[in-house]
Parts: sequence; C-alpha cells; structure tokens
Amino acid sequence: MVPLGWVGGTVGLLLAAAVSMYANTLLGRLHLLGGKRHIRYRDLAGHIYGPNMYKITWAMQYVNLFMINTGFIIIAGQALKIQGDPSSRVFTTIGAAASLVFAYNTGMLPEIQIFASPMYEYLDTRFGSKVGGPFAMHNVIFRVGVRGGYLAVNTLMAAALPFLGDFMSLTGALSTFPLTFVLANHMYLVANRQRLSSLQKSWHWLNIVFFTVLSITAAIAALRLIARDSKTYHIFADV
Repeated sequence: MVPLGWVGGTVGLLLAAAVSMYANTLLGRLHLLGGKRHIRYRDLAGHIYGPNMYKITWAMQYVNLFMINTGFIIIAGQALKIQGDPSSRVFTTIGAAASLVFAYNTGMLPEIQIFASPMYEYLDTRFGSKVGGPFAMHNVIFRVGVRGGYLAVNTLMAAALPFLGDFMSLTGALSTFPLTFVLANHMYLVANRQRLSSLQKSWHWLNIVFFTVLSITAAIAALRLIARDSKTYHIFADV
C-alpha cells in the first residue's frame, strides 16, 4: 500500500472492499444450488465444474492461507524488532509488556488463529484418529504435534525468505485474484446462464476478463520483484 500513498491506498482499499463484497454476494446466491447447500468454496466449484476443479480450488485456497500465515509472522517479526541504542532498548522492552498482554486478549486470539484454522481442520480430518474423544491423550499429542509443526514451517519460511512479501504478491496474483474475483463471476455465470440477460452476461464476462488480465499483470510484477530482491537479500537475512 505504501507506493499508492494515502489517497491512492485509501481509494484502492475502498474499491477492493466493494468488489469483494460484490463477489461474495454472488457466492451467497449460489449457496443453495441444485437442491444442495454448499458450505465450502471448493464444494461449490466441484459441483459446477467437476472433481478436478474441486482439487484445484482446494490447492489454491490452502496455498493462499499458508502464505498469509507466513506473511503475518514476517510482519510480526519486523514490528516487534527492538530498535535504538542499548539504553532505549531497555525501556522499549519494559514497555512492550503491555503489548504482550494486548496480543493475547480474548479479542485478538480469534483474529490471529482464523487463517490457520482451515488448515488445522483439514489436517485433523484427513490424518487425525477417529478413536477416542478430542481430549484423549493420543489425539491431544497429534494436534499439538501437527499444528506446532505447521506453524514451525511457517516460521522457518518467514525467517529464511525475508522478502517473502514478494512471494505473497505472486500468490495473490495466482490464487487470490482468480478465487475471489474471476471464479465467483464465472461460477455465477455458468449456474445462471439460462436466466441472465445479454447485458448481465456481458457484465460478468467483463469482470472475468478484467481481473484475469489484472492477475496476469500482477504475477509478472511479482516475478520481477522476486528477481530484483533475490539479488539484494540472502537467506536468513536480518532485515
């Protein structure tokens, strides 16, 4: 957002919010389709396009969530890094105690966990034991190990690639744009092609083409940033 400035950044956020709300409205209208409720995005994609699209949508969603988690770790590391001379660091560290309390209050914890929860749910469902209750010792050990391992991989990626923000831009171009803006319009178009007017179809095709071009352009820009920053930073660089 920094390159856009205050005006451009604010306008961009408002436009992104409006377009995202519109896309989610389209998805809401497809929640009940073919006499069945589709509670997951990938379920809806699989119902409309078939099993292959279910797998593609699933992969794009979870890659996106993984990169978001890793990005938050990078941002947290940069935000919590202590700056200044030794004396100022002492007072800064003491003052940070209030931040520690704030970070773990009941209002913040759900926000921190929300992007990791879908991955936890998948890992628990796919690999977890069906024997015993959730607090059985083997189930508790499994959850702690798997979830801790997932966050450890996130942290390792964040530490190894300090310019991972460029990879997040690439992930956004290859998954967030298609999933949020392109796929929503196309699914609505396919599901309601018999009921939409020519003008409505043209509108949805305009959105599909525009955001596809924007996605390709953003991917090229992200690749350029990766190539540039890979020459500047090294693995595990202290930035």
